[in-house]
Amino acid sequence: MDGFLEKGVQTGWWGSQNELLCAQIWWCGTSRFLITSVIGTCFWVALFAFFALVLYPLVEKQLDRIPSKVDGESGGGWFALHLQSTIHATLIVCITLGTTRALANSSIEAKYMAPQPQTPGDVSTVAHGAVIGNAAHVFLCYTLADTVTGLFRKSLTMDMVIHHLVFFMFCSIIMFDGNSPYLAGCLLQMELSTIFLNFFLFFRNRLG
Repeated sequence: MDGFLEKGVQTGWWGSQNELLCAQIWWCGTSRFLITSVIGTCFWVALFAFFALVLYPLVEKQLDRIPSKVDGESGGGWFALHLQSTIHATLIVCITLGTTRALANSSIEAKYMAPQPQTPGDVSTVAHGAVIGNAAHVFLCYTLADTVTGLFRKSLTMDMVIHHLVFFMFCSIIMFDGNSPYLAGCLLQMELSTIFLNFFLFFRNRLG
C-alpha cells in the first residue's frame, strides 16, 4: 500500500493512464472524450427541443391560466429551459449522492488523491472516482447543450457566458486527472439547490 501511494497513479489526459479508472468511465482518452461529449451534448439539445416543441404545446393552455407578469418568461423555450435544468440537476444529485456519502467516511487519500486502490484488491475508491467523473461529464455535456440552445434562442448574456465558462473549467478539472473526488462530489451535490431555484424562477412572477 505504502509503495503504491508513494508511486501514485497519474490519470493523464482524461483518465487514459489509469487502467482501473479508464475501464469504468465512458469518456476515457481524448478520442472517446470527444465522441461521447458530442453524443451527450446532442442528447441534451434533443431533449430541450422535445420539451419545447412537443411537450410544451400539451401544457400550454394550463400555463396560460397563470401568465407571467414579465415579458420573456413564457413560451416553449422558457418552459424547456427550466424543465431540462431540473431533470439534469436531479440526475446529478442522484448519481453522486451515494458515492459522496461513501467518500465522506473514507481515508484522506481516497477523498483527495486521484482514484486508486487503498489496499491490494480494493477497487472501491476507483469506482467512486469513476462515478464522480461520469457525473462531471454529464454536467459538461449539459452545459455545452445549454450554450448551444442559448445561442439559438439568442438568450446568452455576458454573465451567462462567464457562468458557463466556470462550469466548463470545473468539469474539465474533475475529469482531467480525477483528483479530489470527495470535493467534486460535494460540489456536484450543490445541484440540489438548482431544483428549487428553477421552481422559484419559473413561478415567481406567475403566482406572486
